[in-house]
Amino acid sequence: KGHKYLVNGEEYPSVTFILDKVVPKQLGWWGMVTGVEGVCELYHQGKITDWTDPAGITDLLTSNKLTVNHRRDQRGDVGKALHKDFERFALEGVLPNEQTYADEDRPRVRALNEWIVRNEPEFQVSEVVTASLENRYAGTLDAKATFGKGKFKGAYVLLDLKSSKYIYPDSHWPQLEAYEAAEV
Repeated sequence: KGHKYLVNGEEYPSVTFILDKVVPKQLGWWGMVTGVEGVCELYHQGKITDWTDPAGITDLLTSNKLTVNHRRDQRGDVGKALHKDFERFALEGVLPNEQTYADEDRPRVRALNEWIVRNEPEFQVSEVVTASLENRYAGTLDAKATFGKGKFKGAYVLLDLKSSKYIYPDSHWPQLEAYEAAEV
């Protein structure tokens, strides 16, 4: 809760909390693009008539839930749903149903399903809470599995699902490394 874990009666910060503090996020560009997309959406809906009123446009973005914060929360909800579906697959073998997602999110669901079919992961456990007593941090990795086929057939892996548009090696790799070190 609140990016903290209780380990042997002591609060440990989460791996993602630590990474958020250590690895700077390049959110300025994303925020600007999100704002421009919101203004374009309002324009296409015919809601913007006065281009000289930034405060009015900001109010319209807010009332139409097109701000950076709204978009971040929407994307977070999709990520949580994908994680839940991934866990369901790990436990029950049921592939995520892309029809339960919005059109813009279906490519992510298709990509996840294609990855599952291509690798046939055999899950040992999912939603694994782990902690490093030595380094005093904790986290939850999505699964431990062995690939049943594909390029890495037979490989035992720690998995942490990402629903972002891109791979971010500066934060994604250290997160998995931290989980692996905690598991040791």
